[in-house]
Amino acid sequence: MYSTAVVFSVSHNWIPPFQLKLLLWDGCKVGPGFPAWLQTQRSLLELSLYNVGIVGTIPNWFWKWASNIQAIHLRCNKISGDLSHVLLNNTIFFADSNRFMGQLPHLSSNVACFSMVNNSLSGQISSFLCQKMNGRSKLAILDLSNSAFSGELGHCLVHLQSLIHLNLGSNNLSGKIPEFIGSLVSLKALHLHSKQLFRRHTVVT
Repeated sequence: MYSTAVVFSVSHNWIPPFQLKLLLWDGCKVGPGFPAWLQTQRSLLELSLYNVGIVGTIPNWFWKWASNIQAIHLRCNKISGDLSHVLLNNTIFFADSNRFMGQLPHLSSNVACFSMVNNSLSGQISSFLCQKMNGRSKLAILDLSNSAFSGELGHCLVHLQSLIHLNLGSNNLSGKIPEFIGSLVSLKALHLHSKQLFRRHTVVT
């Protein structure tokens, strides 16, 4: 469903008589808060809340409830908060163009696509890239562009051998682009545009 003219409004304690596998609510007016009745849905495989007018922090119940959903899309809302305490287990997680602050969440090895473009996230990028996972990473798409991450890329990228698309552009990264980035044999797209990143004394722009 996609319509900026549709408003979905039910009472706070409404219990739906159905169990959904897909909930694609793109463009409908759902916010400003996360609907409490989502907690009744135990079979969801995909949740898309793109541009639905959600404002504020994600409720505490959401992350445990959503841990078994394969794909979550939260793009183009005004969702805020710190995700540093969150462990993501979803195969696909997109939360571009929101108001998240602080550090990134922890990723399980199940995460294949992770994008949080255009937020107010910050911290050392190496802290995220070097986090320990419970198995070999399946991460294929990583896009953290247009944020405020800093520091050097470090050596941990070499462990992300499934990467196909990597975009860390428009951050505050510095130092040299490591030579081992050429060992990422699956990589098809690489975006690191930053005035402070160097390779063999050549500025990469």
